[in-house]
Amino acid sequence: MKILLTFFVLFFSSTAFGWQKCTQGNCENGYGTYVNKPLIGGSSKYVGNWKNDKLDGVGDLVLIEGKKYSGEFKKDKYHGQGTMTLKDGKIIKGLWKKGEFVK
Repeated sequence: MKILLTFFVLFFSSTAFGWQKCTQGNCENGYGTYVNKPLIGGSSKYVGNWKNDKLDGVGDLVLIEGKKYSGEFKKDKYHGQGTMTLKDGKIIKGLWKKGEFVK
């Protein structure tokens, strides 16, 4: 049973249902474009700075569910000045810290 459950988790969390890759530039340390495209639904895309394989610096992120964030990142989290645009058009602009809106 554990083997079957492990297989199920790995299979459904893998890129078997789509693909994800750096499509342009340097997505390890530099500036690059990274796309995550599942077979079902839309896709996520990040264009911006990278440091040690993490979103770090200034960039633009568009998520599958329709949210968009443009601004500063640190270690894969919104961190610094940025603007989040929600799917319904609501805009949250200001200071972010460790992925959370501060003010």
